[in-house]
Amino acid sequence: MSKKWCEASGWNARHLSLLHGASRMFQRSGETEGTKPRKGLSANVLSHCVEGAPISTLLQVVPVTVKSQHKSINTFALLDQGSEATLILNKMSTQLQLDGPTEMTRLGTFHGEDPAIQVKRVQFHILPRDGSRSFIVKAAYSVPQMKITKRTINWPKIKYRWQHLQEPDLPHIDSSKVTVLLGRDVLRVHDVLDTRIPPDGVEAPDGLKTHFGWCLTGPVPMSVLSSPEHGSDTKIMHIQHSQNDGELQEAVANFWLTESFGVRPLSQTILAPDEMKALRILENTVRHTGERYEVGLRLRHQDLQLPNNREVAARRFQALEKRFQRDPQYASSYSRVIEEYISLGHAKLSDTMETNNPIWYLPHHGVTKPNKPRKVRVVFNPSARHKVTNLNEHVFKGPDLLTPMIGVLLRFRRLPVPIRFTEDSRMLFPLARTSSPAHLGFRDVQRWPDER
Repeated sequence: MSKKWCEASGWNARHLSLLHGASRMFQRSGETEGTKPRKGLSANVLSHCVEGAPISTLLQVVPVTVKSQHKSINTFALLDQGSEATLILNKMSTQLQLDGPTEMTRLGTFHGEDPAIQVKRVQFHILPRDGSRSFIVKAAYSVPQMKITKRTINWPKIKYRWQHLQEPDLPHIDSSKVTVLLGRDVLRVHDVLDTRIPPDGVEAPDGLKTHFGWCLTGPVPMSVLSSPEHGSDTKIMHIQHSQNDGELQEAVANFWLTESFGVRPLSQTILAPDEMKALRILENTVRHTGERYEVGLRLRHQDLQLPNNREVAARRFQALEKRFQRDPQYASSYSRVIEEYISLGHAKLSDTMETNNPIWYLPHHGVTKPNKPRKVRVVFNPSARHKVTNLNEHVFKGPDLLTPMIGVLLRFRRLPVPIRFTEDSRMLFPLARTSSPAHLGFRDVQRWPDER
């Protein structure tokens, strides 16, 4: 107890003024529980949810139609047999143009200290979506919000996880759209017409057939549920937790993988069937013609028949010519690259426009770097589609034959003499000639700027 008398008006006791407004820890002398006055009515609403549990308990959410004298609205309702009162959200009450007397009411939950709030008592009808039956709700409280776990559940797809739920016609549920809580004060809405119960020992929800259709209630693993955050205080964070654990495991695995460089023995790579076929084609077709190396296309089928895609290649090149007009420097650099290809024998001019054999045109475009704006690298695009196909779909990808960089770096320290290739490698890929089947030809479209 403080030795200083409280200076606040109305108090004559020794205590700190900071205690004003705090809840009392002990009862006053002569005061017993339940002596505080309460104004208005009281109703117990026992629907609640638990955050963070690995197993979630589903409540009975059903699709309904709410009807007033003015209009009808499709929504979702929660069948709560533990509630003494029926609730409807203010926004739904406003849309239905419901009106009724206003009163101060306590909607009690488990802690029993709920404040009295001003609510409106309204009346409406509730129906199944097919309108086969109507139930009158004589006294529902219009409230600003309801704390219900918000989930979107695709039961038509998820129900096949459990054998006993495969037969019932379960609807798609979005509990974030629940606007009505039906308590025991509404007659006959809680009738159970049929059930589907899981076998003993199986942790799965029960299927209940109501006047509003089938619904599920009971325990269900959190892994099968989707719980988006709609701004409520109830959040299910299991997806985020799982993602963090996966990222942590990946980071630890990458750490030890880096630490094992040069220590772990290299294991023989197991090739997929397509990679083995591609490697076999390379081994059988690679040869030196006396001038350059030649390698065969890794075609999936040697009798490949491709449509003539000259229209696509011409349309791409027309777009490229528009850029030539906007940037003459780019056009000049582009032409020098193509002329160099022809002079070195990497490409040649075609004598005829058409041929009896299938022709596949390779569209091309230029790529520049910010630090080398005048240097243009011409890139051919075999993935350009024409008539739902492209060249890449008919060619094996092949195995990764590149030498690991970590091995190169380690050998610089392990071996006494390194060898450096001083030959210019910028024409490495164009120097390799590709041999294709006799019935298949490849072309590209090109026109020099001065030919326009």
